Amino acid sequence: MRKPTRFLVVLLAALGLAWASSALAQAVVAVSIQPNAKLVANGAVRAVVVVSCDPGDPVLEAHLALSQDNQAISGQAGIPVRCDGKSHKYRVTVTPLEGAFHAGDAFASAFVLVCIDPTCEGTEQGQDSGTITVR
Repeated sequence: MRKPTRFLVVLLAALGLAWASSALAQAVVAVSIQPNAKLVANGAVRAVVVVSCDPGDPVLEAHLALSQDNQAISGQAGIPVRCDGKSHKYRVTVTPLEGAFHAGDAFASAFVLVCIDPTCEGTEQGQDSGTITVR
């Protein structure tokens, strides 16, 4: 009875290692919004978003959304993400759909979606959201 038990333990350990290595091999998309943003011309806001993704991953979607005053003022802009395995800072200018952003707190949400295989059957996403300060 000892041999079947040892076999089972070895099998479970091997499966655990295989699962752990496949989890480590999966792509990672890291997204971070800097806590301070700048009010620019025409009531727009320029925020900094830091993104990293694996080299060669095609970007399907990348955008930053901002809102103030309980979403009475809001806007969205694309992020020109380049996936090369390095972190890049992107200065993204968001123009409000109506009205103008103002100094103070704003809610920011950034989202990046990439393909992780040649046929794009698998995707990976990264996102960040929270309150930033517009100055």
